[in-house]
Amino acid sequence: MDNKFGFQKPMLTFKEACEYCSIPESSLYKHTMNKNVAYYKPFGKKIYFKREELDEWLMTNRFSTREELERKSTKMSMA
Repeated sequence: MDNKFGFQKPMLTFKEACEYCSIPESSLYKHTMNKNVAYYKPFGKKIYFKREELDEWLMTNRFSTREELERKSTKMSMA
């Protein structure tokens, strides 16, 4: 097991997903309702998440470091 929450398993319950992402239930609920994050409802009621898809979602909207921006600027000015 990876940690005390058992996040090694590929599918997480709603509460496990909240703990995994370190966000409140209300926030994750809003993201599911707005279709910002993929989820599964195999039995029509309970919501499940693929840990791998949560990782991808958490890594969206990346901001570049100052160093990366400076390198990009230097490359563009040399072109």
